[in-house]
Amino acid sequence: MNGVEAMEGMSGRNARLIVKTGISRSGDPQITIRDFGPGIATDHIEKIFESFYTTKVRGMGMGLAINRTIIRDHNGTISVSNHPEGGAEFVVTLPKADNHVEDAWSSGGSRSDS
Repeated sequence: MNGVEAMEGMSGRNARLIVKTGISRSGDPQITIRDFGPGIATDHIEKIFESFYTTKVRGMGMGLAINRTIIRDHNGTISVSNHPEGGAEFVVTLPKADNHVEDAWSSGGSRSDS
């Protein structure tokens, strides 16, 4: 939502949100989300993941704080920067699943999506 809201008022091809998946340098799954809005003010970058910090008139300042907590609870990382060509870019990296999880499923363990 933040990326979409950052581009409000933009039209046509200028209003783009790109979501990419890939593998980090360490071999872990990675998700990159980039918008083409105005970017994030330098003095906000350091505070953006803090609870109750917001730049929105109607914002609560909880969304990114909750995201960070969930990602950290799964031993992952989230970072933000301004892209050199404009807009903000968030990168989420999560550790690869342990082999024992797959072994449990293949040995008759149950999966919630089966």
